Amino acid sequence: MKFTLFTKRKVPKTIPSRMCEAINCPKPADYRAPKKDGTSDPQQAETWHWFCLNHVKIYNQSWNYFSEMSEAEVIDTWRKDMTWERPSWPLGGWHGKQWKTYQSRPSEQGFADPFGLFDQAINQPSPLKSPLTADEQQATKTLDLNFPFTFKQLQATYRDKVKKFHPDVNQGCLKAEETFKKINHAYSILKNHTID
Repeated sequence: MKFTLFTKRKVPKTIPSRMCEAINCPKPADYRAPKKDGTSDPQQAETWHWFCLNHVKIYNQSWNYFSEMSEAEVIDTWRKDMTWERPSWPLGGWHGKQWKTYQSRPSEQGFADPFGLFDQAINQPSPLKSPLTADEQQATKTLDLNFPFTFKQLQATYRDKVKKFHPDVNQGCLKAEETFKKINHAYSILKNHTID
């Protein structure tokens, strides 16, 4: 029986397609780095610097995006990056061009109506609805209040009614005690419906 020895075939070394751009570096260039002039295009390989791993690390450490910018340009870029380069306005108002055009177009009611919603609503009759539910209306009658009212008005009215109908003041009068319960219930309903 005859044995055949199998040995590894010698594969000729392929020449890498790119060599490292660093001076006197024979290693293959597997890593790209952007050019400082900003002309690097992700779709075109020739618009990038190509380095080996060691030299791309050195290049990245020495590369400074802000090197040719003034201090004002650096701060401006930094502020734009905080909002992902989207426009922003100070809190509490919208100061864009659209807001100014909305303000300059008053409707028949004397305020800005850019979409004409209120003009349409005037031409169509609609039933009037009370802003209060039936329980809230009953509570306002109990406390002798007219809607809208402030929290201070509600508190003042509540205190006056409580002083007048408190069971200790009326020596056990059942009618005063029932009125006192109604006043407390009315106050608990209305305390979240004030205008301030």
